[in-house]
Amino acid sequence: MSLADTANKPSVESAPPSMCGIAGILSSGAAAPPSPAELSAMIGQLHHRGPDGTGAYCQGEMGLAHARLSIIDLAGGDQPI
Repeated sequence: MSLADTANKPSVESAPPSMCGIAGILSSGAAAPPSPAELSAMIGQLHHRGPDGTGAYCQGEMGLAHARLSIIDLAGGDQPI
């Protein structure tokens, strides 16, 4: 691909989102377990990946979060976390 080919491609900032986002934390040892605030901050950085909903789940040393991009099943396609 030449430089001329890349000049016409949209940048990440201007391109529409094309997939959902997921983030996670796994603590070990003396590290504190993940907090909902940490997960919220992480998924906030991925908001462009899925502006249609977010969710988070913490249990013990593990935390998961997601940002949902609605492509199909807009009303009933919520993620399980």
